[in-house]
Amino acid sequence: MCPTTHLAVLCGLVLFSQSSAPGGLGDPRLEQLLQGWEARMRTMTSLRCEFRRRVRQQAYPDDIEEYGRAVYVRPNRGRMDLYRRVRDAKGRDRLQRSEIYICDGNIIHQYIFETKEYIRHILPSKADGEEAARTALPFLFGISAREIRQRFHLKLYKETDDYAWVQILPKYEEDKQDFSEVKLVLSKKTYLPRAVLIKEPIGDQYLYDITSLEINPTPPVSQRDLQPLRPPRDWQVYVSRMDRSRRSGARMPTTRQPR
Repeated sequence: MCPTTHLAVLCGLVLFSQSSAPGGLGDPRLEQLLQGWEARMRTMTSLRCEFRRRVRQQAYPDDIEEYGRAVYVRPNRGRMDLYRRVRDAKGRDRLQRSEIYICDGNIIHQYIFETKEYIRHILPSKADGEEAARTALPFLFGISAREIRQRFHLKLYKETDDYAWVQILPKYEEDKQDFSEVKLVLSKKTYLPRAVLIKEPIGDQYLYDITSLEINPTPPVSQRDLQPLRPPRDWQVYVSRMDRSRRSGARMPTTRQPR
């Protein structure tokens, strides 16, 4: 799983919506929805959401159900915490943290509790805007409406009184390395996402059922929550550069810094 894909889609959909100024999309109704979405996001400086995530992987017969929280602060900082339901020694169900992702704008810090791994995914330099837009998904960085129309197919494929379903398909191979399809369920009343389905090139699927979403929440997002965590001493530490030459997700061991 490419970490930028999931953190960016959840915490950066607002950037995508703000960049998706209507015009040239071909479907007047889709353009109207995007206008409402853009207007809803215009005053947004931060958000907080909770969700259920159902994971369907090709290598495993059973779906995995997780619970999570995500926060986002403009322009490019965010955090996502994931939990899984487990049964303790006394047979009681409880939620156990499985992963944490923290984006500080330059690095996505990934903490995997089951395998005790800390991975620093280094994002492309801000000075290299073209590389950043290509590799870390436009949802993290924001791109022009013209480039969205050039790089992605957007289609309004279903609509009810309450919700609209929008399909996002990448046109080019470099974007298809990140995801093969994204489906967005948008509330027609609030113009906020209700659900997001991410399909990866290898066939794995991640369904985010967004149970709550606050724009500019009160109390505000704590800056402390956006600070990277120091991993325990017995964890393995890796670094991965998010550029076109390392899209396979290969990891290079790093030297642990003195504590």
